[in-house]
Amino acid sequence: MLNIALLLVVAIVGLVCFALRALPRIHKPLLGHDAWAILLTVDQLKKGEGYNGITRYFLLGGDHDYPPLFMYFLSLFPSSWLRRYNWAINPIMDSVNVAVLIFFGNLLTGDLVFSAIAGLIYSFTPVVLEESLILNTRVFGMMLFNVTLVNFVLYQLWNSPVFILCVIAGGILTLLSHKFATEVLFLLFVCFTVTSWSYVPVAVLVVIFLGALAFSGGFYLKILRGQLGINRFWLEHYKDYGARYLVSGVGRKNGRSKSPAEGTGCSGSPVRRLWNRTKKANPLYWLLSLNPFNPFALVVILLPFAGIERMWEWVPLQWSILTLVFFHAATYLRFLGHYPGRAQFLDYNAFPTALLCAVLVWESFSYLRLLVMGVAFLLALIQNVRSWTRIRTYNRSDDQSIMGEIFDYLRRSPKDGVICLPASHTYAVPYFSGKKVFYTMSARNYEKLAAFFPVLTVPVDVLSREYGINFVIVDTMVVAVEALDLNGFKLVMERSGYVLFEKHT
Repeated sequence: MLNIALLLVVAIVGLVCFALRALPRIHKPLLGHDAWAILLTVDQLKKGEGYNGITRYFLLGGDHDYPPLFMYFLSLFPSSWLRRYNWAINPIMDSVNVAVLIFFGNLLTGDLVFSAIAGLIYSFTPVVLEESLILNTRVFGMMLFNVTLVNFVLYQLWNSPVFILCVIAGGILTLLSHKFATEVLFLLFVCFTVTSWSYVPVAVLVVIFLGALAFSGGFYLKILRGQLGINRFWLEHYKDYGARYLVSGVGRKNGRSKSPAEGTGCSGSPVRRLWNRTKKANPLYWLLSLNPFNPFALVVILLPFAGIERMWEWVPLQWSILTLVFFHAATYLRFLGHYPGRAQFLDYNAFPTALLCAVLVWESFSYLRLLVMGVAFLLALIQNVRSWTRIRTYNRSDDQSIMGEIFDYLRRSPKDGVICLPASHTYAVPYFSGKKVFYTMSARNYEKLAAFFPVLTVPVDVLSREYGINFVIVDTMVVAVEALDLNGFKLVMERSGYVLFEKHT
């Protein structure tokens, strides 16, 4: 009976998790940036072109050095299904995260109410909810990462070599699945070595690295070099992230985009106007500014003051607090160049945070604890509404459906070579039109992208001559066409605020 009840809890909470992520995507199948690079890679694998087959669609060379496991996993499914239902993939995988959390919570406490609370908190956590709205590799990496850390917690409790073997296996799969997950795994295990005064975590890291190297036939070295390349790129260019894209033909910083705490709800709506007018006196605004991506993490900071009563809470507490520290270090310091991707640290914070917030609710009832959790839930709901609104209404930079006629024109043309200003639709161009774009799948070549990403620093006509670019797609909501030097190009199409220029023959 208990097993049936547990499975029922998993099914119900998993369905809630799936619905929160999938419902905003109904009737919007063509959303995302990374989705089209992923699906294009999968198509090349299915055609027998190999993992490097996708590189022929990019004007900048170099091997495809992204961790490949997710793409190989997706290649097991029909391409037509992936194209039609790609919006469901991440919600399904994040529901698996919820299932792992519920089983883990039940194993630790034997309490279904506790497990259900943890699963529901995770389901409403803004950072992982937003990751699941659009197809990317992150949720797959999070899933393997969480399984790896769960087994590490169980090893700390029961000291069984079976759990260490599971940690090693999960770690190897994590390294071959997602670069950021690898980085967080490395940072956590180094910190665990210090906090526990044990050589085991760092020894496990070494075995995981050697295992990934052997399992991939040496390909992991390319992945690692690519990861270092990305870090170098953002160490150099992190200040340009969020800068205004272009002024007088060359991109320069003269203003930054708003933080996630600054915009909530529909643009111009009464709710947003009230929020903006009262934000300086609004305690919710300041709390949300502290941690907009996972307000529940603020609750965990209070847990040590409430008292740690169970041995199994220590590792999840370190896991939660350390990932929160990494997030703030990446926000305010030049921490591995990760200002642009800082929110991803909280992807790996959501699982232990949900578990520990459930502890706070479950172990003893008080109105103060209820108030704290209620405020955290309200902050999470504010962020989630913002994410849902962006998907349902303000998804311009994600929405490939409004580019259909432009893609059709490119597909019919005998010419090749496209640049997107800004880069939002870059991966969609080869997927929907078959044309080469100014970009690369080799992270070691990212420095060459500084010509136009994250801001435009090289005139378009220079890039056109050097790389054989014959088409320029401009989002006029971001880039003033008159500020671009497009001599030799003619306007051929304008659709939904996007303009397509073609080079004269």
